[in-house]
Amino acid sequence: MTMQSKPYSIKEVTSLSERKAVYQLRHTVFVDEQGISAEIELDELDQDALHAIVTSAETVIGTGRLITVSKTTGSIGRMAVDPSFRRQGVGSLILDFLEHKARKKNLQEIVLHAQEYVKEFYSYLGYRQDGRPFDEVGIRHCTMKKTLVH
Repeated sequence: MTMQSKPYSIKEVTSLSERKAVYQLRHTVFVDEQGISAEIELDELDQDALHAIVTSAETVIGTGRLITVSKTTGSIGRMAVDPSFRRQGVGSLILDFLEHKARKKNLQEIVLHAQEYVKEFYSYLGYRQDGRPFDEVGIRHCTMKKTLVH
């Protein structure tokens, strides 16, 4: 399934070249921009995760992944948007796409670790903070949850 939101296109990663492209974008955002160690940015969860890829004029500009945690719960993470495309609806498009995929898997709840500076973005899209902020990879995060309506 490919969803269009002009001028962006989003779909599930299905090829090795797409996977490499989303890993490169994540490296740019998390390692180069935010200083996260390259050794921990890619992890064992990537292999079984469903990855979204957002393109604009065939350039990869966004990504995120969905992991099935349990029979009823999914986790969205590794959301990254090219800096020149931020605040243009790309993040909302990724979340909407991954939530749609979660519903198709009959998941009932999404959990994510939001960086503190973007928690309002997630709140606006129906996520609620669960618990106190914490430090993850040297960056303040908070756990956020959303119940999916089927």
